[in-house]
Amino acid sequence: MGIVDKLKQYGNLIIAVLITIGFGGTMFVYGGGGGGQADTGEDQEMNFTAPSEHYRVGSFNKSYTEQVVISGSDDVVFVNAYYENESQREQLEQLKPVTENFGERVYMQVIDTSTSVDVISRNSVNEFPAVVVQGGIMTQRGPAPQSQVITNITQLNVERGICNSLTDLGGQAAKCQQVGAF
Repeated sequence: MGIVDKLKQYGNLIIAVLITIGFGGTMFVYGGGGGGQADTGEDQEMNFTAPSEHYRVGSFNKSYTEQVVISGSDDVVFVNAYYENESQREQLEQLKPVTENFGERVYMQVIDTSTSVDVISRNSVNEFPAVVVQGGIMTQRGPAPQSQVITNITQLNVERGICNSLTDLGGQAAKCQQVGAF
């Protein structure tokens, strides 16, 4: 056997080893053994519960993600009314009838801007007072947010925002028609 034949034989052996290593490494990574992304728990089912009350001066202690998931699964809307000072808080407290007009479908919290920065930052709110109407819809990939920031704060504008965020109007259809949401 000549040197050329030996080189071909070793070359074929090296190629076979490289293919085997490549295939084995691929199977290792796709099989979950590789150093892919760490499990963040986001693929686990999210069991969030709605607040026990529908109106609160103060925080419900629900994050942006919790609000989106609850909104999407229960077809409700969170109205987050943010203030920086006492006169703004008093102005926002006058929106309480909104929760009565929409019954069980709306959760409204009147909160200081320093209390909940999660919803504020996710919606790029930088002018106060402001109302963030936070809804959500369920998709195949999970909950998807539907947000509307209102800085021209009137009861009518907030009610229109709620109507635009509800997936199924149900009993609120007449109210939404009355406020001119559609």
